[in-house]
Amino acid sequence: MCEFIIERIKFPIFQKDYYTPFEYLLITNDDIQRDFIDEIKPPRIEKVEWRKDQCKKVNFYSSTFCHLLNNYNSYFINLGETNRDLKLAHLSYNKYKLDSPLFEFHSRIMLISPYEVLMTGGFESPKRCRIINLNTQTISEQADLTFGRFWHCCAFIMGYPGVIGGKIGDNRIKKVEIFKHNKWKKISSLNQNRITPVASSLFDKVYVFGGGNNKSIEIFNEDDKKWHELKCDIFETPTVGLGMISLSDDLLLVFGGMENIVHYFDDTYKINLTTREATSIEKLKKEGRFPYNSHIVRGKFLESFMFDADEEVAVKYEAKQEICLFN
Repeated sequence: MCEFIIERIKFPIFQKDYYTPFEYLLITNDDIQRDFIDEIKPPRIEKVEWRKDQCKKVNFYSSTFCHLLNNYNSYFINLGETNRDLKLAHLSYNKYKLDSPLFEFHSRIMLISPYEVLMTGGFESPKRCRIINLNTQTISEQADLTFGRFWHCCAFIMGYPGVIGGKIGDNRIKKVEIFKHNKWKKISSLNQNRITPVASSLFDKVYVFGGGNNKSIEIFNEDDKKWHELKCDIFETPTVGLGMISLSDDLLLVFGGMENIVHYFDDTYKINLTTREATSIEKLKKEGRFPYNSHIVRGKFLESFMFDADEEVAVKYEAKQEICLFN
C-alpha cells in the first residue's frame, strides 16, 4: 500500500455548486462518501489535521491516491453510442441503466458529485447541458455551453467542471470552458485542436493528451491559467479515445485508444513528464477505447466501460502490482 501526505491543498475552499471529490469529503463530511471510500480498502483516510493559518495536512493511504483527488470513484459510467441510455456500474459490476430521449448522441459525461452526472454537448444540440441526479433519476437543464461541441472530454479545472476540445460541424476545436456559478465561462484554449482527447486533473494542474495529436501533452497550470505544451512523441499514429489516470505529479498511465474505426489498441504506457519518456507495460486483455475516461481504480484493479470494434463492454483489468507502484 502506498502512503502519501497531502500538503498542496489550497485553502480556503470557497462555496460553490460542485466540489472535487477530495473537497467534497472534507467540506461535507458525507458519511456515505466516507463509508464508500473506507469500504473498498484501500483507499481510506486515516485522519485530518487542522492547523491554524496553514494548509490542512491529511494522511491518506491509498493505492490510487492521485486518481481519487479529482475523480469520483463511486461509479464508472458510459453513454450508449447507438441507444439513448446511460449505463452506470458500481464495484463488482452492480450495473443499472437509465434511458431518456434527452440523452444526446456523442455528448460527454462526468461525475460531479457522488450521485450527479454532468452531460454536455452532443451532435444534435452541441450547446446543451444537463445534470442527471442518480438518486432521484431526474434530469435538470442547465445554462448552455458558450461554444457548442461534441466528442470532447471533461475534467475538473481550477476546482470546477470543465469541457475541453472536441468537434463542431467538420472542425476540430481547442476551446475550453468551466461551469462556474451555474454559468459557462471561457478560459484559455488548448494549443492544439483535439477531438476525443483524454484529460486527468491533479492538484492545480490538468493534463490533456491524444485527440488525434500524439506529439504533445498539454498541461494547464492554475498559476498562470494557461495551457503549456510538452512535446512527447509516443504513438506512431494519431490516437483518440485513450484512457488515462494520474499516478503522480509527473507520471501518467495511458491505455487503449483507437487510430481509426478499424484499428483499436491494447497498449498501456507509463508516461514520465519530467524525462518525456513513455515506458510500455502490461497490455490490456482486450483492445478498445475509453471515450468517457470514467473508471473505478482500486489496488491492482481498474474497472471501466470499454468500446471495442463490435460492442461496449464492462472490463476489469488486473495489473501485476498496485497501480500506484508503477511509478
